[in-house]
Amino acid sequence: MDEFFMEKLKERDVIESRFSELFQEVDGDALWKQQQNNVQTAGKDVTENNRLIISKLRDELMEKEVELKRLQEVINVQDKNNEKLNDELITVNIENNILQEKLSSLNKEHNKLVQRWLAKVQHEVDTMNAHFERDS
Repeated sequence: MDEFFMEKLKERDVIESRFSELFQEVDGDALWKQQQNNVQTAGKDVTENNRLIISKLRDELMEKEVELKRLQEVINVQDKNNEKLNDELITVNIENNILQEKLSSLNKEHNKLVQRWLAKVQHEVDTMNAHFERDS
């Protein structure tokens, strides 16, 4: 069992020697001070970045509001056009109904006139036939 542990320790030493640059000791105080400086500098940069971002977002918001107003105007115009179109459709339907009634009335009158004409012609033919039969 001791040999097993000895082998594992040797393997660890080999690995550690290969990757020794990854396991360097770091001065904690120096690192801490550097991080504090980075945080302070980053804080100033973050504040400036935030101002820039806020400015860009405000500009974008203004553009979107203008676009929204323009689109609302387009919608209003389209609504008015739809109302006009609906009114025209109603008018055309009413005219169509009136013309259909008139057509139906004229067809009935035409049929009556044709029947009267046929009756008159039939009467004339019968009269002529009657005169022809008497004369013959």
